Amino acid sequence: MEINKKRIVTILCALAVILMIIPFVSGQRAHAMANFELDRTELTFTAESDEYETIAITKDSCSIKSLKNNDPDIFTAVIKNGYYGTGKDDYMYIWPLKEGTGTMTVTGVDGTDITVTIIVKAEALQRQVQDKTYIRHCWYGTKKLVIESINGASGTVKVGKDKYKFNVGSSEKTTVKLKKVYPLNTKVKLTAKCGIYEKKISEKLTSWTQINYVKASKKKLKLTLDNVHKGDVVKVTYKGKTYTKKIKKDKDNKTYKTTITVKNSLTKKAKLTLKIVNKDKKTLFSEKVKLKNWEFDYNPEPDDDYTDPNEE
Repeated sequence: MEINKKRIVTILCALAVILMIIPFVSGQRAHAMANFELDRTELTFTAESDEYETIAITKDSCSIKSLKNNDPDIFTAVIKNGYYGTGKDDYMYIWPLKEGTGTMTVTGVDGTDITVTIIVKAEALQRQVQDKTYIRHCWYGTKKLVIESINGASGTVKVGKDKYKFNVGSSEKTTVKLKKVYPLNTKVKLTAKCGIYEKKISEKLTSWTQINYVKASKKKLKLTLDNVHKGDVVKVTYKGKTYTKKIKKDKDNKTYKTTITVKNSLTKKAKLTLKIVNKDKKTLFSEKVKLKNWEFDYNPEPDDDYTDPNEE
């Protein structure tokens, strides 16, 4: 009789353990068998849309396994992870490329396929002229302007009193050749249009010319210059005497090296005044510097213990 009681107690304990495990196992199975669902299966890009949009899984869905873009000329899409902070692949970026309607097939880790329709309206692409239009190469001495914008954009750029027309193709940039070198601080006004949308930019041909680096040795100064042009004059003043070197060739958007010989011997902590003026005698660069161990670097590497205040 006593043995039977022990068996009964053992059986009851086993049943209790089983009853405790069943909810956990059921929960694990339910989680593993979660259905694959997306928060939307159709996306339309309109004038109000951002540059890109996202489609995510629903909160209780399983993760994304893969996607197949059936119309890569209409849009582009990539899978990202961490939308809900889970670290799994659970949302997608979509960018519009061309007006039209396309689809992509998105597959969940459970094997379920979902077809997503992407509609791109012309107004969505035209509006991007406001976000993607820039003027590059816009500095004194340049003989060209590089305009970046969207495919199909066109317009005019006015430099001083001269007006130039441009059209932007599939490369999303175009080069406008200037008929002359314009004076320092000449106004540049650009108007780009695509459909009913327009972007205006106002700039000036400011100086991007400078002396980046100086290396001293005895009575010689080796200078590294940036963005100098024919007719520019480099001036170095040391111990009350000014030495000059005239630039004979355009080095637009390039680095140029030259050497200046001074009368008095240089020291490793020599104080110099560096200057560059253009052919109109306008100052493009001016800086008073003190050499450090025979050198001056306009863009030195930060010290190892340097802390960027913006990161604090």
